[in-house]
Amino acid sequence: MQLTALDKGKVESGIKYVKRFLRGKSFESLEHLNNLFMSWLSSVADQRIHGTTHRKPIEMFEEEKTLLIDHRGKPPYMFQERVVRHVAKNCLVTFETNRYSVPFRFVGKEVEVQSEMDQIRIYYDGHLIGIHPRLQGSYEMQVDQAHYQGIFNKRESEACHRVLQEEVEVRYLSFYENLVEGSTL
Repeated sequence: MQLTALDKGKVESGIKYVKRFLRGKSFESLEHLNNLFMSWLSSVADQRIHGTTHRKPIEMFEEEKTLLIDHRGKPPYMFQERVVRHVAKNCLVTFETNRYSVPFRFVGKEVEVQSEMDQIRIYYDGHLIGIHPRLQGSYEMQVDQAHYQGIFNKRESEACHRVLQEEVEVRYLSFYENLVEGSTL
């Protein structure tokens, strides 16, 4: 069934009707609210004559309940966020300030990032290309080393590895101050 702009008011009316039940009341707990709401639902809301159907909602429910599909035993609805992202030259995709790796062959391509509660899934053209645990902080990075395998030939890979392994010389700031001032070392 397709809703139209004319139906919008009818949907919002139902919300206003429930809000009237809540207005001015306070509740000791969620259980207390639920108990009062169920009592109001069965004694007031379901017994009134509905303005559009001109029937009691409970009567209509009794007629239609055999058409309902049983949801028990099915997994709960999964909330997902889906966004399209560009894969950067470093094989990373940014999502909510964090970065996640994908296989290098997708550099420069558009991918779809789907987030769940604790997981990030990355798809290209409908195919899953990466799964990562969802990072909880900001400006963090989750890298799967396998995404970079084959990016260099063996010689380049070994050279890159050596460069990464070399230690950087630590110098005092005075060394650079002397350079700027033109002093000899």
